[in-house]
Amino acid sequence: MKLKLKLFWVILLVFLSAVGAYQTTLADQDSRWEIGAGAVAAHTPHYFGSNHYYQGILPYPVLIYRSERLAAQTVDPDKFGQIFIFNNEDLLLELDFSGRFPVTSADEQSQTPKGSVNDNTQIIQEKNYTRRGMDDLPLAGFVGGKISWSPISYLLIEVPILKGFTIGSGFKNVGYIFSPGFEIRFLGRQRENAINITTIFTHGDKVYNQTYYGVKKEETLDERPAYDAKAGLSTVTYGLTFSWTPRPQIKIIGGYVFHNLNGSVVEDSPLVISPLTRSVGFAFNYTFIESNELVEVW
Repeated sequence: MKLKLKLFWVILLVFLSAVGAYQTTLADQDSRWEIGAGAVAAHTPHYFGSNHYYQGILPYPVLIYRSERLAAQTVDPDKFGQIFIFNNEDLLLELDFSGRFPVTSADEQSQTPKGSVNDNTQIIQEKNYTRRGMDDLPLAGFVGGKISWSPISYLLIEVPILKGFTIGSGFKNVGYIFSPGFEIRFLGRQRENAINITTIFTHGDKVYNQTYYGVKKEETLDERPAYDAKAGLSTVTYGLTFSWTPRPQIKIIGGYVFHNLNGSVVEDSPLVISPLTRSVGFAFNYTFIESNELVEVW
């Protein structure tokens, strides 16, 4: 049960943090609520810079509720909820949510997996050998504000600042992230389909970068020296995302993105084995029933 619960969060958070898909800023009409089912398949690193990967398929319920100022849902690849503080055709100020995966560290005496020090190897396993003997990385949630600006139909600029905390372990501080980015949207702002090139520059404060890339003195090994991370650019994420609506009740979403730590302030951490990692994921959503009542959404 514990493994299934962790896999649930891992697969959904792939789309929450790494495969950020299409978002519109034009007012439109949509059903107030929808009920359905979906499934997501994803392949993503334990953390950016790791050569250990999670991989799996998971079904989930499709539950959506909309109002003029709220969009709450279980399935959007970019977010599970939006609360618009201010909006018009080109500009949104909203609450924003993100997350980071839990990572279980292997025991210090664990058998060395093949390719453990190879930056081109993708090791598919639950426990992380690079972090062997270290504390596990907890499931972390991030919440804050985001400004989204679409100066033209084919460009979206987003500037979020989020505060992180652990989930299920006392809401401990895991730092702040500042992740300005942009999307080039080849199909403009229309809601049904999207093909986007996405680029995100994630900066972490000292607490965030130390949480994910720092090594304490008591955690050192011969090949893993102590490392004290500093604040600054930690990851550049870029790649292709898409959404496709072949029928009104069917939506297919996916993406293939890279996470580049070359030139970042944490690239020299002994926990960074693969400075260039990648995430790929696909989701299929089917709506069984929806309300006849329409509401204006953004």
